[in-house]
Amino acid sequence: VYTDGDSLLVTITGQEPFKGFFIQARRGDAYVTGSFTAHEANQRDVRFVSCGENARNDAATHVTPNPKSKIILRWTPTESGDVGNINFRLTAVKDYSTFWTNIESTPIRVISGSKSAEATSARETLS
Repeated sequence: VYTDGDSLLVTITGQEPFKGFFIQARRGDAYVTGSFTAHEANQRDVRFVSCGENARNDAATHVTPNPKSKIILRWTPTESGDVGNINFRLTAVKDYSTFWTNIESTPIRVISGSKSAEATSARETLS
């Protein structure tokens, strides 16, 4: 169970190196939620985008097209109350003609209480 100030580690890996990525946490099909920060392991490889209304750093993407084998991010819920299931949605790019869209994590339940979340595991790996 994640409580105020806690974050969830989100790991992006692939069977082959990838050059680019774009990730968001979504409630339902459309509502973007939460906030990303960089993990110490790859601060130079990640930049943040604010996509949602009144959002800050609610999406993360790559900085350079250099090949990557693993990206670790921290995601923190920004809503309180029972907001339902959250899925991480990823687009990954191997090269100009090879890319994958709408890769989704297993659902994470954000439960009642101030900014708490419950997940089936402490780390969601998207591959």
